[in-house]
Formats: sequence, C-alpha cells, structure tokens
Amino acid sequence: MRYLMVSTYPPKKCGIGKYAYQMVQNIKKDGELVDIISLNKAEDGLYMDLKGGRKLLGLSKYINNCDKTIIQYHESFYHDSSKNLISNILTYLSFYYLFIRYGRKIEVIAHEISYDKKGFYKFLECLKWGLCPNILFHTQKEIDTFISHYFKLQDGKYHLIDHSKYFIKYTNLSKSECRNKFGLPSDKIIFLCIGFIQEHKGFDVAANCFKKLENNNLLLYIVGSVRIKEEPYLRYWYKLKNIVESSNNVKLVDSFVSDKEFDEWINASDIILIPYKEIWSSSVLARAKLYNKPVICRNVGGLEEQLNSNDITFNTDNELMLILTEFEKSILNKII
Repeated sequence: MRYLMVSTYPPKKCGIGKYAYQMVQNIKKDGELVDIISLNKAEDGLYMDLKGGRKLLGLSKYINNCDKTIIQYHESFYHDSSKNLISNILTYLSFYYLFIRYGRKIEVIAHEISYDKKGFYKFLECLKWGLCPNILFHTQKEIDTFISHYFKLQDGKYHLIDHSKYFIKYTNLSKSECRNKFGLPSDKIIFLCIGFIQEHKGFDVAANCFKKLENNNLLLYIVGSVRIKEEPYLRYWYKLKNIVESSNNVKLVDSFVSDKEFDEWINASDIILIPYKEIWSSSVLARAKLYNKPVICRNVGGLEEQLNSNDITFNTDNELMLILTEFEKSILNKII
C-alpha cells in the first residue's frame, strides 16, 4: 500500500508532529510506502500550507496517488479563525469535497476537536464530521464527548486507537545510567513533570505541593520549555520559576529536549506526575507506560483510560497534596 501522511512534522516543536513521525516509521517498517505532506518546513516530505480558504483542495492530486490518506487533525492546522466568513466557509467546503470525493481512503486522527462552535458555525462543524468517513480517537471518553456535542455517527465510522500503538522507544539505557547522564541523585525518589511549559499543564500546582513537603528525599523535576514566546506563556514561565526558586525540592530544567533525552528523563524518574487541567489524552502518559513507570495524574479528559492498577488519579489540587503527604508519611515510616 501507499500512504499519505498529512501533519506537522519534525523539526517543528509539536507533539502531533512527533506522533506522525513515529507512525510513519512504523508503517515503513512494515514495508509500505509513505508520502508526507508537512504543514511546516520539515526534514522530510513536501511542505504545504493548508490553513484557510481552499488550500485543502491542494491535497487532491496527492490523495489520488495513494491508497490511504491519514490526516492528523488539530483545528488550528486547517482552520484560520482570523479570516473572514467567506474564507472560513471555503475551508469547510474543502473538507466536504475531500470527504465525499475520496470516502474511506481518508482517515482522520482526532488530536483536538473544537466544541465551542455555535449557531451557523456549529452547523458547518456538524456537517463536516458527518461527512468524515473515518475518525480515530485515543480514548472512549473522547468518543463520548464527541457524540454528546454533535451526534452519533454510523457504526464503523469512528474507532479507538491505542495512543502508544506507533510509539518508538528512544533509549535502552538503564535507570541508573539515565540518572548518571543528567547528574541526578541516586538515593532520592524523583517525580517528573515533562513537556512544554504552559498554564493548562498545571506544573505550578505540582511545584507548590512539593514546596510544602518536608521530606527532601522526594524531589520534583520539571523539564521543558516555553513553546510560544508570547507574553501569557512567558508570564506563566516566570511564575513557575519563582515557585521553584523558593523551594528546596523542586528543580526546573529549562530545555527543549530531544526525543532520546525525553525518554531518558522518563526512565530516570520513579513516578511521572501529570497535573494537567485540561487534555484529551496524553503522549507523556503513553510514553511513561513504555518504561513501566507509575503515574499520578489529574482525572481529566480520557487520561483514566490510559492508566493501570499501579497509577493514582486526583480531581483537585488538595487531593494531590493529600496523595503526596501520604506518600511522604509512608517513606518516613520505612526510614524509621
């Protein structure tokens, strides 16, 4: 088979792009051919700007040459909210045309769908997803949310796909080797928050909780960088930095790490902490499971479906504080 992958793509700092890259590598490993349409200037594939107006129609000649087209979907990749009504309508009409013309040759992987549409725009959005031949979600919660906002699609139109199905392990180093690489203490229990630093991730909540702990054998490392250098994002970074600087057991590693280093940080830790305030599903959580790491996460979106019996969920900041306090007590009891 010949595939067409439509997505952001490395070196762009984008989790969806990394997801698409790993998916491409797995498809190629099975001996299939993959053409890449990148929404940014990338190392591989053909660059196309598909955002706004009729630009999506430019995919037609490439879809014609392939057996299956995979569209990694985030609304901001294809819809331009800054454009006028006519331009926005043309974007919707372009989706309609592709979905009707090529049918089940197209598969959409839903990373983020907007549910804030009202009136005429909600009608256009409903029609778009009604015509979409195949939609893949990472959790049942996402499917349920989709149905509650739009409608129940015909059987066989939407599917579940394991978030980590196409993931690649980027390191074979042991936990101790990973700690040595980053100069981490071998005798401490290390919690990890990792990823782009932005407010909805809730890293400040985790930092404030650890700041209140008295046991310095428990350390929180926050590893990541600001993806968008704009005022709201930078303001949050400074807020987080101030919390860290006033804490004895929270460390901030301000760095955009490579895929290999990302996995090494996960493997170096004892527990992955995911205090996100909103999310659909989590690549960080999925990668944690590649290395059999226990997870503590807020019960938002479909994250609970990605967990196993070794993991813990919380709903409020106070619940997270209670979990960490109990953890601290259990460690003290073992020492005593």
